[in-house]
Amino acid sequence: MHLTKNMRRRILIGVMLGGLTLAAFWPVVYNDFISYDAASYVTENPQVLPGLTWRQAGLAFRTSCLGNWHPLTMLSHMLDVQLFGLKAGGHHLTSLLLHTANTLLLFLLLLRLTGAAWRSALAAALFALHPLHVESVAWVAERKDVLSAFFFLLTLLAYARSAECGLPSAESNAAPAPRSPQPASAFHPLASTFYLLALACFALALMSKAMVVTLPCILLLLDYWPLRRFQPSAPRWISTLRRLILEKLPFFALAAIFTAVAFMLLRQAGATRELPGVEWGDRLVRVFVCYEHYLAKTIWPAGLALPYPRLAEVPLGPALVGAVVVIGLSLAAVWLARRRPYAPVGWFWFVGMLVPVIGLVGVGAQAVADRYTYLPSIGLFVVASWGLGEIACRPRLRLPVIGASVLVLAALLLATRAQVRHWRNSEALFRHTLAVTDVNPLAHSLLANVLAEAGELEAAEAHCREALRLMPGAAETEMLYARVLARRNKFEEAIEVLLRLMRHSSVAPEAHFNLGVVFSEKGDASRAMDSYRQALRLKPDFAAAYFGLAGLLARQGDTAAAIEQYQQGLRWQPDLPDALNNLAWIRAASSNPAFRNGEEAVRLARRACELTGHRRPLLLGTLAAACAEAGRFEEAIAAAQKARDLAQASGQNELAQKNEALLKLYQSRRPYHEPAESSPNPAAHP
Repeated sequence: MHLTKNMRRRILIGVMLGGLTLAAFWPVVYNDFISYDAASYVTENPQVLPGLTWRQAGLAFRTSCLGNWHPLTMLSHMLDVQLFGLKAGGHHLTSLLLHTANTLLLFLLLLRLTGAAWRSALAAALFALHPLHVESVAWVAERKDVLSAFFFLLTLLAYARSAECGLPSAESNAAPAPRSPQPASAFHPLASTFYLLALACFALALMSKAMVVTLPCILLLLDYWPLRRFQPSAPRWISTLRRLILEKLPFFALAAIFTAVAFMLLRQAGATRELPGVEWGDRLVRVFVCYEHYLAKTIWPAGLALPYPRLAEVPLGPALVGAVVVIGLSLAAVWLARRRPYAPVGWFWFVGMLVPVIGLVGVGAQAVADRYTYLPSIGLFVVASWGLGEIACRPRLRLPVIGASVLVLAALLLATRAQVRHWRNSEALFRHTLAVTDVNPLAHSLLANVLAEAGELEAAEAHCREALRLMPGAAETEMLYARVLARRNKFEEAIEVLLRLMRHSSVAPEAHFNLGVVFSEKGDASRAMDSYRQALRLKPDFAAAYFGLAGLLARQGDTAAAIEQYQQGLRWQPDLPDALNNLAWIRAASSNPAFRNGEEAVRLARRACELTGHRRPLLLGTLAAACAEAGRFEEAIAAAQKARDLAQASGQNELAQKNEALLKLYQSRRPYHEPAESSPNPAAHP
């Protein structure tokens, strides 16, 4: 097939954009998961761990995660687990490929809308290489950013195509408006097809992340420029604008539905709670500070962090500066509209797309976040690219503009690679955050949790103390602090912290539960059980308290009571692998025949293995014992062999030897039962 000069140039630009994106972000494939939300989204998410199955796909559409309903995002995580297991590099590669695809889609979109190849390429390159986008690409928990952007850009492409196929343009402003308020695209079959395709892609974008609810307003901006479907200076422009708004009603309806659902779920999850004393006036003040922050970080992307501290009070000075900047730039954009229509479109794209996350409603623990700029920043990149394009039209300035653009892109590429390295693991990220931010109790708490999991308890305790100094009474940090103290055998201090927390009714159940954990580690089983029971009196659906109580009862030999507590907990949290496994072990290997039930053990153990992708040798050993108890010795042999091999591969030699011994037992057609004198201890079985 013969390629024209323009086609060859566009392909070359696309290859260059793809190569630059991969060059900037490629180190991300060597990064680890970030502990902040990764467990909830992927590594410990029972919806995701079995991989992409019909059952799990159905769950993705019926359930939410941390108050967010984004089924397509969850499906993408399931697919990653299916393909890569829990190897972080594969998950990062998917996000990187989506970001690369988004870069190419943005180039194609701007090229189709304007025909300006090099300006479109510059805007796409700025989008591809900007360090603000590292958070969206390098944080697996933010897959929703790159995935929603993919469908967002496809929506705009489909809409642009429908405009080319028959939607009214600026030249039709003088024509009488149609009598019916149906979309103008209905006048042309192909236009109608692309209109419906745009609507479908918008729904997919919303099912990836609800932040794209502002897309109908972006369509109206594109109607002004570059589609030029209406111009305020043209006759009858008000009727044309009314017709265009009516045309967007299905998009606005979808946006309204998803906004209502998103807010309801976030509210139920407690993710919209404001800081004490933050009223609407304070929120409006914070809006200007947030806009100023995003604008400044886009222009000079230094000191990027996760998380930024959330300010309860905003000084008047920065708020006034932010207000002057935002209002001044908005007025300037309107003033430039006639001569440079890209200016108001780009600026209000940026301002409008940030509205859902600008601080009017508090979401989570952050005031601002780099990831929120992923799509809004496109507006600023369009303004910059078309502005530079105008300057470059002057022959004397062309080479300086080109040289400056190349230098800026090179600097962004290097800055992005440096920022990606900060995301190599959780400890590196949170240490970097503390180095570039002040008064950040959440970052201290997150680092303390990472250090505690790594066994660096003294450092973890120090960061907990600093977090509590900066934000006294933070319940999550107090409970983490108590757990760290207990692991350092400072039991009395840990108990004192938790007793103080019990005065707050909102966290009293969790405080009692953690007190049970502390007493259990201290070896005081009686008081531990009392604490678990008190947690259950305050919160009858507290599954973790049931499981903690069940474990203590099992260790004391009260198997009947342990079974009952496991069953109660599984009613409220039916897909917790460890609880399923522990109950399955009792049902399969109890020394008392009255407690054994082979078929139930198989069902429980199989579900535990499904939820963990058949990757945990301990759980596969339980499945082997359950199959043997049910008389399914061939299945028992296969499961025991896999458990042995996985244990050997992961260096768990003792567990591998136990499974080897049990394998010989199953090969002789005999099940395994614990000795009568031993108390069931699920944590110790193979």
